[in-house]
Amino acid sequence: MNLYHVGMPWRRLILFVTLLALVGACSAPSGPATSLDGRSIVIGAGSEPDNLNPILGFAPDGASKIFDGLVSRDANLALVPALAEQVPTVSPDGLTWTATLRPGVTFSDGSPLAASDVVFTFQSVLDPKVNSTIASNYDALAQVSAPDDRTVVFRLKYPYAPFAQRLLLGIVPRKAFDGQDINTAPFNTAPVATGPYTVAEWRKGDRMVLKANEKYWGGAPAVTTATLVFVTDDNARATRMAAGEFDATVLPPKLAKTYAGQDGYRVVQAQSADYRGLGIPSELPFTSDTRVRQAINVGINRQAMIDTVLAGAGKPAATPISPYLSQWYEPSATFRYDPAAAGRLPGRGSERPARPARRAHA
Repeated sequence: MNLYHVGMPWRRLILFVTLLALVGACSAPSGPATSLDGRSIVIGAGSEPDNLNPILGFAPDGASKIFDGLVSRDANLALVPALAEQVPTVSPDGLTWTATLRPGVTFSDGSPLAASDVVFTFQSVLDPKVNSTIASNYDALAQVSAPDDRTVVFRLKYPYAPFAQRLLLGIVPRKAFDGQDINTAPFNTAPVATGPYTVAEWRKGDRMVLKANEKYWGGAPAVTTATLVFVTDDNARATRMAAGEFDATVLPPKLAKTYAGQDGYRVVQAQSADYRGLGIPSELPFTSDTRVRQAINVGINRQAMIDTVLAGAGKPAATPISPYLSQWYEPSATFRYDPAAAGRLPGRGSERPARPARRAHA
């Protein structure tokens, strides 16, 4: 399964089962997909992006090898500096965030990164003429400015503690859009960026070839070529993995486990926040009843679902926060499995329409 968080509308949220993602498996070094020098890799990808422009919503949480944000994440998901020298600081009133850019950073075309590029990126996300899918993420942002070439100042409408998380957004070069409509610009499929890889080729519906950025500010990557082959069907990816076409792929738990113990393969089980849940329409009279939603929550055996459907690769959860995010997860926020209690909860009168709850994750 893919390593990303699948968001669900609050009004339809009822329960979560948080999963462990299983990242399958590398082929033998002598397999046909692996280069002789070990410096290239072919990956079977389960999905393909619509475009490669961060302004339009590509990789807004920093999950890109093409772009850098002002900040990045370490292995524990803590924010660390990227294009900014330090994680940006906030004023005592919580309204002003200031970032100082790392010196000497250039885009892949050799042009220098400047504060005006950062300003352009965030202003464009908020531009109503731009079809950005992430504009609502920046509702708190009132103004972004550049007092000089290395300083960026974000002014908020109200204090918003998670704002530093929004600075993972990849930064684009302002001059690449001169005279261009951001929504249809050539940049969207052939970007210029600061990240460790550049896009050498993109054959839509087939593959994308990434080449190492030898001038990357963080040091050139050891793997010089990464080819992403887009295969949406899980079984097809598993078959092509077995045929030696891929060095790595991402598979659902049951398929990934078929490679366990096979010579030349390694199955990597990674903790993730990839959710599976049951959505109940809260606008219907019966399911808008809080007691009905509570009955569903305590009457479903989450662990049995994980064991049967996901080959045991997951943990039960009752909130949108993954149990693996220990710094934010509240372990006491659980629903016990109690079918008898579930049968008693709706009780008399549950057939009467109830006032819909504002949030349906009871």
